[in-house]
Amino acid sequence: MTHKRLIGGAFIVAAVIVLAVVAVIVVVIDDVRNPPEARSGCAGGERVRHRSDQELMLAA
Repeated sequence: MTHKRLIGGAFIVAAVIVLAVVAVIVVVIDDVRNPPEARSGCAGGERVRHRSDQELMLAA
């Protein structure tokens, strides 16, 4: 009984690792195709939003 549960757990752990590796590969390929500097992504929007927050605090 415990042997089957151990094998099942090992398969689950292996599947999670494989999904994580695939996700990392997809992100790296996406960054190579479209560099973050070329697109208006989250980082640029956050920077602009933080700057406007600072301006609002200075104006208040």
